[in-house]
Amino acid sequence: MEKSLMDVMNDYLNQGIDPTSREAEIWREFGKRFAILVIDSTGFTRTTNEFGIIYFLSKLAQKRNITIPIIQAYDCETYITEADSLIALFPNVKSAFNAVLEISDALKQKKLMLTPDEPFRICAGIGYGDLLVTGEHGAFFGPEMNMASKLGEDTADADELMLTDSAYAELDAKAQLSFKKGSSHASGNDIPYHIMQM
Repeated sequence: MEKSLMDVMNDYLNQGIDPTSREAEIWREFGKRFAILVIDSTGFTRTTNEFGIIYFLSKLAQKRNITIPIIQAYDCETYITEADSLIALFPNVKSAFNAVLEISDALKQKKLMLTPDEPFRICAGIGYGDLLVTGEHGAFFGPEMNMASKLGEDTADADELMLTDSAYAELDAKAQLSFKKGSSHASGNDIPYHIMQM
C-alpha cells in the first residue's frame, strides 16, 4: 500500500527531519498540475430553514445525478463532494470550463427547482496550478485550490463563474471575451478574478 503524504511527513518528523528540507522530493512524489473546479449550490441555508434538510438533500441528490456524469464526460480525474459543494480536478482548464457550462445549462434545461418558485442555481470557481494530492479522500492542497474555493464558494453569486488569473490565461482568446476582470479582498489579500454569467 502506497504511503500518503501525511505518512511521509510523519516518517520525516519521526526521523528528526524537517519536511521543508525535502520540499522538492515531496512535490515530485505528490504534486501534479490540475484545473480545479469548485461548484457551490446557492440557497442552501435559506432553503433548509424553510423546507427542512431532507427536502434540500433530495434536491442536492438530483443535482448530483445531473452533475457527476457531465464532469466524468469531460475527463475529470477525481472529485469529492462536501455538503452542497463539489470539487473536481481536470487535466486542463478547457475541460473544467466546458463541464461547468454544460452543468449550468443542464440544470436549466431539466428545470430542476430549488423551491416551487425558484430554480436550482449554482456558482463556481476555477483555478489552475500545481496541487499536492495527499492520497487521502478529498485532500488537495495548493494556492490555486484555495483561490478556486474562495471564488466558487464565498465570492461568486448565483449563475456566476469566476476564474483565477492562472485559469483565465489557459483559455483561448474567444472564451476570454466572455469575462470581465475584478478583484476581491479576503483574509488580508486581494484576489484578482475574471467573471462571467453562466
